[in-house]
Amino acid sequence: MSTTATPQHRPIGKWFLRTMICLGSLAVGLWLAGPAAAQSQLHEKTSLRFVPADVAAYSCILRGREMYDAVAQSRAVKLLLSQPFIQQALQELEEPKEEYEKWMKDSANVQLRDLLVEMLSEEVFLVIDRDTIDVLALMQEIQGAQQLGQMLDAMSIVTGDFATPRMNQMLLPLQMLDEERDRIRAPRIILGYKIQSPDAAEAQLARLEKLLKDAMAGEETFKDRLTREQIHGKSFLTLTLDGGMIPWDEMDLEELPEALPDEEIDLEGLFEQLKKKTLVVSLGRYQEYVLLSVGPNNDHLKQLGSGPKLIDALKLEPLRQNANRPLVSIAYGSAELAQATQLNEQDLDELKASADELVPRDIDEKLRERILADIAELADDLKPSLPTPGDALAFSFLTDRGIEGYAYGWGETPTLDTSQPLSLLKHVGGDPAIFAINRVKGGTSDYATFAKWVGKLYEYIDMAFRANIPADEIETYDRVVTQLAPLVQRMNKTTKEDLIPALKDGQVAMVIDVKDTSKAWFAMMPKSDEPLPAPGVALVLGVSDPAKLKKAVGTYFSSINEAILKINEIMPDDVPAFQLPPPTTSEVDGGEVFSYRYLTMPVGFDPKVDPNAAIGKDVAALSLLRPQSERLLKETPLRVQSPLLQDTGRKLGSAVHVDFPALVDAFAAWTRYGQKLAKEENPDDEEIDAIYAQAVDVMRAISCFGGISSVTYDEDGATVNHYELRFQDLPQD
Repeated sequence: MSTTATPQHRPIGKWFLRTMICLGSLAVGLWLAGPAAAQSQLHEKTSLRFVPADVAAYSCILRGREMYDAVAQSRAVKLLLSQPFIQQALQELEEPKEEYEKWMKDSANVQLRDLLVEMLSEEVFLVIDRDTIDVLALMQEIQGAQQLGQMLDAMSIVTGDFATPRMNQMLLPLQMLDEERDRIRAPRIILGYKIQSPDAAEAQLARLEKLLKDAMAGEETFKDRLTREQIHGKSFLTLTLDGGMIPWDEMDLEELPEALPDEEIDLEGLFEQLKKKTLVVSLGRYQEYVLLSVGPNNDHLKQLGSGPKLIDALKLEPLRQNANRPLVSIAYGSAELAQATQLNEQDLDELKASADELVPRDIDEKLRERILADIAELADDLKPSLPTPGDALAFSFLTDRGIEGYAYGWGETPTLDTSQPLSLLKHVGGDPAIFAINRVKGGTSDYATFAKWVGKLYEYIDMAFRANIPADEIETYDRVVTQLAPLVQRMNKTTKEDLIPALKDGQVAMVIDVKDTSKAWFAMMPKSDEPLPAPGVALVLGVSDPAKLKKAVGTYFSSINEAILKINEIMPDDVPAFQLPPPTTSEVDGGEVFSYRYLTMPVGFDPKVDPNAAIGKDVAALSLLRPQSERLLKETPLRVQSPLLQDTGRKLGSAVHVDFPALVDAFAAWTRYGQKLAKEENPDDEEIDAIYAQAVDVMRAISCFGGISSVTYDEDGATVNHYELRFQDLPQD
């Protein structure tokens, strides 16, 4: 099975390497003190004023020292540091501490330490140059070629091609590198640190230069590679490396053609090209920043401060409107970068074009033609669900509650529906520990596409199954398929005509609460002195037609029971003739509950543990705790402590809320229960009390993280995620 690494293979990499680009950190540091007093103007006091507008990505972290001090000086952190297990860990650092203290006797080292602290105190930024987009895309394509090669090698084994071992996972990346020689180059990246002590920076730069020169002395490979270059009127320390420094001549190329039979790759030509590639690392000062740069040269450094600036870009208007807030992070990614690193329609078209090379040629010709047609059809069917790449902007700032932020995306997400309010906000039980709601677009047409591909997948599985099961079992298999086919068709029709219309609303929620308690959740559990909360996990759905939903569930239930009997008739020794008992139905406030308590009765669970489905006029819930389902059916005003979720009537695509202290409190109850059992078994063990005391202190400290809330909505053509992280320090004793 032979193939080549054509450009059509490149989309594969986007399935495997999308997370390789970090568009910026949102600086989720603990803010446990009061709000900052100083306000900064973006044009005057951040690197945005000189970063070119056409960069691929930019991110920065601000107020690092301010946030660090707030955390370090908080009562919560002091409580954590006082714990014996933390103190013991700190004692193990005594020896390194002594070495550090010796090292700090040198005044130059003191200056270096202070400079490093300074560099991390006000602003740290990262710039990815536009020229790097293609470099990153090539890296993804190479990764994709390797993954594709692994799949093809696996297919060779499946088809029994053991005589000629394949090396596609090595071959395809090498072929792509060979074909794309001109695209191979170092990425252009700048890392910057704001400082207040330029003289200290220059002194440490000169010190580093001397250290490097001493280390390189006598090494012919590094001769004349460390130089000084004038950029923006400042002297940058520059180290120039190239591919010629790699000992290509020592590589044994004789073995590669043997390992990759019948393939032609100009490895010598490729290596000659790689020898010419350069990597330039530069370190120096620009305005009030220390810059560290990598790239094929320093052209991107020289571009700083010239031409249109990123701060003036249209897409940064939301940031400019918040310029006077105490910002702690900013991140921007261009639409071009998103286009290069996200799966898009062009990628699917290229995948269709490459299908002829992907599918083995040594299989049945009709089967091969069918597979090729299905690949082309699948690519077309996937296109409507793909997001449209666009610019992205995110920023966060300090508030008296913690950290608040916005993330803007100007691409299009076809599946997210932000056109109406989320009515399920009134069906989460008022104040659960966690909920996450979103509304998705979809309907009968989407289900038809899904059902079509499930059917096609079954056909391929059926072919493979028939080819591998013993001949004497084919008849039994055919009888089972024949008997079950009408039931599958019935359920498919029910899904299309009843279930999909019943859930047309599109809202889906996951809810976790810790309100339901028991002193003994199952019969064998030792009784507790206090009620213990159970984590209730529920799936909640928006309902457009409850009658159709009940009809669909009833059809599924009866079809499953009918399938069991039909299989029993064919295979009585393997499948018993049992039937699933119908649920117990009861009327409750807001709808009906269909109980399947018989599933838990053998274990002797508390009566609250009752697997059930609850259906109301516009909501349905699935949970293991009956009281939770009854709460969810009722329309209850939302009572969470977040300004983002006060207006439940606004149009939203999603909403998320986490009450972290509520989860900690629930865990604390079980911790007390565990301590009680341990003491009953070992009444004289004082270590149990010590461990419990530490656990209590740790839970107190971590409960200072109040949780997170977020909402997603449309604003002037952008999808906006508005979020907050809540922090509150421990009260004074």
